[in-house]
Amino acid sequence: MQHLTNAITNLALLEATNAKQNHGTTYASHHEAYGVLAEEVQEAGEEHKSIQQHMEQLLRFLRTDYTEGIADCLRVLKQDAIRAAAESVQVAAVCNKWLDMMGGESNAWDIIPGQVD
Repeated sequence: MQHLTNAITNLALLEATNAKQNHGTTYASHHEAYGVLAEEVQEAGEEHKSIQQHMEQLLRFLRTDYTEGIADCLRVLKQDAIRAAAESVQVAAVCNKWLDMMGGESNAWDIIPGQVD
């Protein structure tokens, strides 16, 4: 999983760089940064909710052995997961930009004990 974490970290840094180019290098205030972060977290949550809804649909199809429905659900779930990952990368990118604004290290993968295995 470390290779995936490294790739996602790089994507978050790239997304933060793109955001800085398109929307400025800093936020006007911590309150603005919080608002942007809250929006991205909400969008990520919506994608995760969609995953959960499609998992429930998948289970219904599985119980009835509806093969075509299972395949369709898996295709949608895959896209849901990709969108959720993209939204999560945007959450990390906002954190990076906010940390940069504060003069902090945004390019390091900070491991919090007990949070990552």
